[in-house]
Amino acid sequence: MSDLKATLMIDDFEQLVKNVIDNLEVKELEVQDRFGLWHMLRVRPYRTMDNKIDGAVLVLIDIDQLRKKNAASA
Repeated sequence: MSDLKATLMIDDFEQLVKNVIDNLEVKELEVQDRFGLWHMLRVRPYRTMDNKIDGAVLVLIDIDQLRKKNAASA
């Protein structure tokens, strides 16, 4: 998680993950990395086979080209 925090430009990254785990809700937001590229960040609670919450699953999807295409057509 510290590698992602160093790469992504999110001030409250730890709090975001903590809120997802505590509130059992999925968060999705568009974020930039330190190189200016855009990503969709999805954070969901990680549920074990015993139906217990044991962390979070983070997914990054590259949306940089899509954002550039949309900006060019606007």
